[in-house]
Amino acid sequence: MQAQKITKQIINQAKNTLVEFGVSRILVDFVFYNKEFNTIREVDCLAKQMIKKKLEGTLNLSEYKEAYKMKDTEIKIFTKEDDMKDFFEVQGNNDKWIKVYTNEIECAPLPDCKLNALIPHAFQHVMKYTRKKGSIITDFASDVNEDDITSSMSTTKTSVCFPDGNGIVMYPLRYTAFQHVQERSGITGSSISSLRERKRAMEINPEVRCNCINEGLSLYRDKTLVLVRDGKVTALLSGDESDYAIMPVIQLVNIVEEELKNSYCGYTFAEARTSHEISSITYSIHDEEIENRILDILSSAGELVSKITIDLRLTTSDVGKCAARVTPIIYERGRELIIGKSQSVEHKGGAKAIAAFSDSVHLILGKFRENISCLERLMRISVNHPVEMLKNLYEALKLTGYSSALKEVQEKIVAEKSGNITAYDIYWYLNEMLFIQEEANRKAGKTISLFESIKAQETVAEILFISDLQQYDTDNI
Repeated sequence: MQAQKITKQIINQAKNTLVEFGVSRILVDFVFYNKEFNTIREVDCLAKQMIKKKLEGTLNLSEYKEAYKMKDTEIKIFTKEDDMKDFFEVQGNNDKWIKVYTNEIECAPLPDCKLNALIPHAFQHVMKYTRKKGSIITDFASDVNEDDITSSMSTTKTSVCFPDGNGIVMYPLRYTAFQHVQERSGITGSSISSLRERKRAMEINPEVRCNCINEGLSLYRDKTLVLVRDGKVTALLSGDESDYAIMPVIQLVNIVEEELKNSYCGYTFAEARTSHEISSITYSIHDEEIENRILDILSSAGELVSKITIDLRLTTSDVGKCAARVTPIIYERGRELIIGKSQSVEHKGGAKAIAAFSDSVHLILGKFRENISCLERLMRISVNHPVEMLKNLYEALKLTGYSSALKEVQEKIVAEKSGNITAYDIYWYLNEMLFIQEEANRKAGKTISLFESIKAQETVAEILFISDLQQYDTDNI
C-alpha cells in the first residue's frame, strides 16, 4: 500500500512538472490516464520525452486529439490561457465543415442496442441502412467511437448520412443539431421533436421520425453546412454563400486580445468555459480610473465594496445559438454583473463577419467608460417595495425555473439590506438568484447548461435598459 501511495505521488509530481513546462493540463491528464507504470524510471522517461518535445516545439497536439474531445453535455473550464488556446486550436483543426445539398442528407434511426457492446467491434456494425438511392451503409465513419454512438442512442436516437469526398459517410446526430435537421427539412413541431413520452402523447417511433424528416429534406435544393465535431454531426446550418459564416473561436480570441493590447496597458486572462452549445472567454481589464469611478458610485449609495474586477467577456456559438458577442462585466461581491450594452456580430456574411467582429471589439473598448452610466442610473432609483419589485421583474422578464431561489433572495434582501435600497440592489439580488439556483442544481446532480446560464444572465441584464423601472416598485401589479 505504501509503495502504491508513493507511486501516485511521483506521478502527480511528474504531471505538475509537465504543466510547469507549459504542457496543457488536459493533455497531461490524458496521457497519464489509466497508464500503468512498473518503475519510477518509466514515469521519468515519459515526462522527459514530453518536456523535450515541448521545448523543441515538436509536441504535436493533433496526435492527441482524443484528449480534447468533449462529451455531449460536458463543460470544460480553463484557468490558464495557454490551455484555453491549445484547446480551441486543436478543436478548430479537427473540425470538419462540409457543404452539401440539403436533398443529399438522410437521417437513419439509431436503435438502442448497447448489449452489442459485449461483441468485439460490434459498434461499427450496429445497423444497416439502405438509402433512398439503394446504396447500403453498414459502418459509421472511421472517427466515430463507441461512446459517440451509445450516447446518441439515448438522446437523439438518430444518425445522419451525407456525401463527403467520393462516398457517403454516417455519423451519430448530436443533440445540438437535432432541431437543425428538423428545420432543414421544413418539418417541425412537438410530435416530431419530442424524444420521450409525454403526458397525453406517446413518442413517435424513431424510424417514422427519420422517414418524415427525409421526405422533407428531399424537397430542398439549397445547401447545408454540416459541422462534424468530436465524432458527431454537431450542427446543420444554412450553407448558401450569404448565410452562416464560420468564425473559429481561436480567431475571435486573437482579435479580442489584439484589441485589448491596443486599448489597455494591462489585461489578464481570467477564465474560459466551453460546451458544444457555446463558448465563453473572460478577460480582466486593469484600469484604475474605471475601477475607482465604479467604487465611488457604489459607495455613494451606501454599498460597502472595497474591490471590484472589470471584465470583458467574449461569447460565441458554432451551432447557431448566438452571435459572436463581447460584453462589459464587473465582478462584485463574488457575482458577475453585466454593466452595459454588448456588441455583437451574427455568424453571417462570409469573411466580412470576422472584419465586422474586429470593429465591434474596437468599438466596445473605445466606449467602455460609457457603460458606467447604466450603473449610475440604477443607483439613483430608490426602491420602496424590494420584495415585490424582485417578483414583478422576475415575471416581466419571463424567467422560469428559479422560484425557490427567488424566494430565498427575497428573504435575503430584507435580512441583509436596511435603509436605502436601490435598483442596483434589485439587479444584484436577481443575479444572486441565478447563482443560487445553479448551485442547487449542481448539488442535486442535474445537468448544467452553460448556454442557459449565460442566456439567463443576459435576460436579467435587460433591467439596465428598462426606461421606467419604478413601475415595478409596487405591490399592486
